[in-house]
Amino acid sequence: ATLYNTIISSSGVLGLAIGSMSANKLMSYGRKNAMLVGSVIGFVGVGIEMIESYWLIVLGRIIYGAGAGVYSVCTSRYLEELVPNHLLSTLLPVYICGTSMAKLVVVMTALGLPDDSDA
Repeated sequence: ATLYNTIISSSGVLGLAIGSMSANKLMSYGRKNAMLVGSVIGFVGVGIEMIESYWLIVLGRIIYGAGAGVYSVCTSRYLEELVPNHLLSTLLPVYICGTSMAKLVVVMTALGLPDDSDA
């Protein structure tokens, strides 16, 4: 079971890498459009993850990770265009810290869940 859990966990990271590397091509159509495409890709990935099949969950996590990778790259670039230069050095670290804090909240919430006793 540990190998399967590792594959599921690492498939999201693989998707993030794919999405981050492909974000540059998508941003050539505009930052906002690339963010919309990343959101749709993530939505499709989550939909696939809802199907109770191991390999579809892995595929869904790769697709969702790709959407998240596109979105994370595009958001930083979009903020650079949107925010005035004198505020950029303040707001980009706030964005990065905010996303890190959100990840921490998710992990802390997962720690409060009951153990999986039916396995």
